[in-house]
Amino acid sequence: MQSSKKVLFFIETLLTRVGLVVLPALPRWAVLACARSAGAVAYLLAPQQRRITLSNLDIAFGDSLSPQAKRRIARQVFYTTALVMLDLFWFSRHMEQRVRRYVTLDPDLWKHIYTKPMIGVTAHFGNWELLSKALSVYGFAHVAVATPLANPAVDAIIGIGRSIPGVEIVTRQGAIRGLLRALRQKKYVALLLDQNTKPDEGGLFVNFFGLSIPMSTAAAVLSERTDAPVLPVFCRANANGSYLIYSLPSLKNAELAQVRPNIIHTITQTIAMLFEQEIRAHPEQWLWMYKRWKYIDPNWPAAAYPFYAKPLHQG
Repeated sequence: MQSSKKVLFFIETLLTRVGLVVLPALPRWAVLACARSAGAVAYLLAPQQRRITLSNLDIAFGDSLSPQAKRRIARQVFYTTALVMLDLFWFSRHMEQRVRRYVTLDPDLWKHIYTKPMIGVTAHFGNWELLSKALSVYGFAHVAVATPLANPAVDAIIGIGRSIPGVEIVTRQGAIRGLLRALRQKKYVALLLDQNTKPDEGGLFVNFFGLSIPMSTAAAVLSERTDAPVLPVFCRANANGSYLIYSLPSLKNAELAQVRPNIIHTITQTIAMLFEQEIRAHPEQWLWMYKRWKYIDPNWPAAAYPFYAKPLHQG
């Protein structure tokens, strides 16, 4: 088992190094063609990921979408995900030039940006990896949280690509303390929030597409302690290989507190609701192969959850 893991890590590292050499040299149309081919192959040869994707689409849309429509979305999701991975390499060269050519900021974004510190939140939507780089290119310096990859060698290589001017990386372990310090130093922070975070790890259950899921309260806690507004930001992929960065209006905890007394739950649930809103509008943009409904809320019927779900065990 250990030897097979070493072989897998070696192959991953080799492919990563080759990708860093080959992909940045390709023209944009070739990168898109590679992503289409890789997405199509992955859809056919990764039955478990395909099953998870279609099961998640069933949870989210039920009978409102036909099986054919769900399969079409699933194929698009595999393409979008492949493009995210390839663009991680492609934008590593001539980054500023390529960002300014292929990534556009929505004019309305400026209406929602404040001069004081803000907490930007996003999901695995469109190209979440490119979002941080592009914002730094356009002058929005920020502090972001990075979770180490399982393969240390690949993590080191990818980490170099993430280490760009204007982006300060803090590790997930003890991130709240570092992010609080950043906000008090008048810096912006950025969080990726649509991952499973168990209650004993700083999460709480909120409603997402009609099912209860555990979600990180990091943004809510930071906002409550510093009064910094929360800004949902997205980087949507366009069919022509370009991207659009846009945001929704910011969430101010003073206003939300007037609606419900539990401000931490209110902010977290509101973020989940806004994520759901954008995913419903652009379902091909989200990472549906992620096990988002992995943990069963003890207060909900287990039968409502997908096949891969399991009871939540603390610790």
